[in-house]
Amino acid sequence: MKLSKEIIYKLLDKAGLTLATPAVGTRLSEIIMAETGERLGVNTINRLIGLYEVECKPRRFTLEVVARYLGNENYEELIKNTESDNSCFLSD
Repeated sequence: MKLSKEIIYKLLDKAGLTLATPAVGTRLSEIIMAETGERLGVNTINRLIGLYEVECKPRRFTLEVVARYLGNENYEELIKNTESDNSCFLSD
């Protein structure tokens, strides 16, 4: 399972990385570990951000760590906040 584009952008933005960053999965793994104290494997991160085209469901723990890294209490809150971030567009 790949995370939504919005969540991927939030992850990369907070870490100051892009998908073009060499070893983005390694750097993101290190940054998440430093901030949360939880370790997510490089391959897991690469799958989540879509660098590996492997269809597998991430563990709940993985999603919770991503959510906490992004400042949310849990994954449901992250989804809710991500949806509300995109729920309205201002018009001229």
